[in-house]
Amino acid sequence: MAGIEKSRCGGNASPAQSVIGYDGLHPEFSRTMADIDDERDDIPAVIAVRRAVYDEGMRLYEDEKAGRLGGDKCFWAAERKAEACKAAGDEAGSAFWREVQKFTFEYDVCAEDQTKLVILEAGETYDYKNLKVIRPGNDPPRNDKGC
Repeated sequence: MAGIEKSRCGGNASPAQSVIGYDGLHPEFSRTMADIDDERDDIPAVIAVRRAVYDEGMRLYEDEKAGRLGGDKCFWAAERKAEACKAAGDEAGSAFWREVQKFTFEYDVCAEDQTKLVILEAGETYDYKNLKVIRPGNDPPRNDKGC
C-alpha cells in the first residue's frame, strides 16, 4: 500500500460501503475502541466522493470558512438542506444532501490529516479493497474464487 498515507480517519473504509460512508450497522459497534484503533493502523485513509457531492460540499465548506453560514458547520447546513428536501417529499434531493453531509463531516475531520481525497467522475466507483478507481466499462474487481 505504498504511496497512500495512513490516518485515524481511514478505519471505516470497506468494499461494502457507499461512496463516502458505510451503510447499515457497522460491525465495530460491538468491539472496544482500543481493538478498533489497533486494527486501523493498517487501513489507508481514503475519502471517495462523487464530483457533484464534492462541488457542493466544498462550496459549503468555503461558506463556513468565510462566515456565511452564521457560525454553523458546513455539515449542519447540508443536514438542514436534506431535512428540507425530505419535508418537501424530494427523496432524491434528501439523499444527495445526506451524501454531502457525510462528505463534509469526513472532510472537516480529516482535511488536515494525510487522507487521500478521490473525486469520482460520472459512472466511476471506488474499490476500497484494491484502493483504485473503477471507470465505466472496465470489469469490476474479482475475488480469488473467480466471482
